[in-house]
Amino acid sequence: MNRKLKIIMLTIIIFLIFFVVLVIIKYNKVNSKKENEIEQMKNESIMYKENATLDELKNEYKVTGNNDLYKIETEYDGRKVINVKEDINYKVAFSGMITEKRPNYEDIDELYIEQYPKEQGIWIDKSSRQKIKNSLNRNMETKYDIDNKGYLRILDKSKQNENDRKLEEIMNRKNTYIWTISGEYYMIDPVTGNIVLNPYEDLERYQTYEYVENNEDMIIFITENTEGVLTDEEIFESIVNLIFENN
Repeated sequence: MNRKLKIIMLTIIIFLIFFVVLVIIKYNKVNSKKENEIEQMKNESIMYKENATLDELKNEYKVTGNNDLYKIETEYDGRKVINVKEDINYKVAFSGMITEKRPNYEDIDELYIEQYPKEQGIWIDKSSRQKIKNSLNRNMETKYDIDNKGYLRILDKSKQNENDRKLEEIMNRKNTYIWTISGEYYMIDPVTGNIVLNPYEDLERYQTYEYVENNEDMIIFITENTEGVLTDEEIFESIVNLIFENN
């Protein structure tokens, strides 16, 4: 390699090194600036304030619902957020399911006390019992029935597939699981605190269910599958796995 070529190559290498160093310096400056901005935001923002009140956080997040609906929770990074209380949202969903209309806050406690299933296991909403029973018996190996209280029961388990075994374990747990066929349900809007209808099936036709939970109890709204894009087997397998894996 002649002297001229060596000089050219050395110049290129020095240039590349210089360029890389500039990029690293620039990157570090940008990162440092972002970190400073984040730290400044944490110092100035109510949401990172250790003793932030509910009213302060509502103002920060532009939330307008009644204070009784919310609780303060802390995210992994220390940020304070406000969420709707699970038990109130659960009662709203249950009341809407039972009455088949938009519930009022004044009525949800009474409806919950008077009509919520008192026993553990899988309870089927009255309007969905026959359809769910028929679908299970068509798609599972075990034979099922629904008793006069609305609870799913096993008639014959001489044959069981994996979903049957999971379902039997679920039925024996110390929790209440409510099943109803509906492509929509009532919930609390987290910003306004109003009770609104969530038409989840219209928004996503391949979604097999939506659910709300309170502690380890669950209400599962099973898709009506109005467009026939899902099989009964797909629907019930997803529901069984949801409960089995979440508890």
